[in-house]
Amino acid sequence: MGDALSLGMNANTVTDAVAYVAIHQARLAYDAPAVKDPMLSSAKLCIDDAVACLDRGQYSAARDWALRSLAYTVGRFSDVYRRVEELT
Repeated sequence: MGDALSLGMNANTVTDAVAYVAIHQARLAYDAPAVKDPMLSSAKLCIDDAVACLDRGQYSAARDWALRSLAYTVGRFSDVYRRVEELT
């Protein structure tokens, strides 16, 4: 993978670190074997958009897209969603 999420990514600011964590959590939720939802393709598109924003340095947008993905996979009331939402 040749994007900012490649191994060895250096999170220079709180903002890009938050975006990285948000995307990581979204990917974990997407890959969870228990997830068998018809909205899974929407969750994947949100992750792709989050990574694209991260690559462009749009960290706030990357976090927002990752949260949208989490909303599809784990729901807005899950602990994972709330923890990521609280990251600043």
